Amino acid sequence: MAPQAMATVLAASLFASGLMDILVGHYLRERTRSVRAAATVQLAGAIGSGVTFFLFLTTALVSGSQRVVFALAIGLAFRLAYAFYDVPQNAILGLAIGNDRLRTSLSSLRFVCSGLASLSIAATAPLLLTAGRQTEWFAALGCGVCIIGISSSALFLWICRRTAATTQAIGAKQPLPGRTAGAPLLPGRPVILLLLIGFILSASSVVFLKLEPYFAAYILKTTAARSMVMLSIAGGGIASQFCAAWIAARWHVPAAFRLSAVTLTAGAIIFMSVGTQSALWAATAGFIVGFGINGLGMLLWAAVGNFAAASASHPRSLPPTLIFGMLTFSQKSASALATLVIGAVLTLNGILPTAFGTFLPIVVAMSIAPIIGAVICLILADCLKVEH
Repeated sequence: MAPQAMATVLAASLFASGLMDILVGHYLRERTRSVRAAATVQLAGAIGSGVTFFLFLTTALVSGSQRVVFALAIGLAFRLAYAFYDVPQNAILGLAIGNDRLRTSLSSLRFVCSGLASLSIAATAPLLLTAGRQTEWFAALGCGVCIIGISSSALFLWICRRTAATTQAIGAKQPLPGRTAGAPLLPGRPVILLLLIGFILSASSVVFLKLEPYFAAYILKTTAARSMVMLSIAGGGIASQFCAAWIAARWHVPAAFRLSAVTLTAGAIIFMSVGTQSALWAATAGFIVGFGINGLGMLLWAAVGNFAAASASHPRSLPPTLIFGMLTFSQKSASALATLVIGAVLTLNGILPTAFGTFLPIVVAMSIAPIIGAVICLILADCLKVEH
């Protein structure tokens, strides 16, 4: 498919997935009022999303005439099931641990695990794309992801059920108080500012991260160079978690947020200036950009978790599932918009490869988006600080 056409399909899918998060967050608002209840729903979602993800990666085994219908049907089923896996998993961040500092550490740990997953994919994808029997290998990958998601969710639920001390330690001592019937569930200004930060950060980071494979494929000449750059970006994301959490614990969260934003801006400037000169410079800049993006992301999620935990005990406040549903909706809506931008960049890159220098549209988009995003996030963060 043409880049712009494929971008439109993906953007529509992301937007629909974001709407699904809000609907599921509203549906689960009274069903996930403790860590154990959220873990129960998460396991059901893990089973559904794991199985449908595995089936989606077997699409190539379906006959050509039925392949598109199969992919669309399984893809929609995965979007629905994943919402029941992701929304309660996010809500646990607001339900667990009554201390803001510990919740920041928990958010950092989640990003470390996510970064390890990104490293695994970055190391595996080049091998899968160059190996024979790709259909069987991708199906095996889907099966492995399915097993990991289901088994880890089952283990977490088992811990919640079997170990009272663990459940008590993470803050689920008793169910949350019921909410007043007919109470307004409207987001206040702090929530709106957090959602705006999530929107801007997601849009700017998606432009960089989703154009990264095209940068690697079109500009970098060897498989080793491509793997080095992709692994560096993921490695920067992991390294940022320890630094951001350390700064937030010893000084304060705004300082860590500002440092991550400045780091992101510096990395984007380096990438635009010398990223095409060598794989080493591209990997260095990518490490710095990954450091900044994931540092900002972790601190945002910790802030939302802190707000959800603070409001969970008030009967007229938004429930944690709905708060995180709105956050993921804002991020996926931003991703949808960024995907349209990516389609336009790839189209422009194909039309004007020599007028502005070889592949320069990709490099400019990957650099400008994080810079603009970091500046806007700093402005919104200052507004949020004034609000508090």
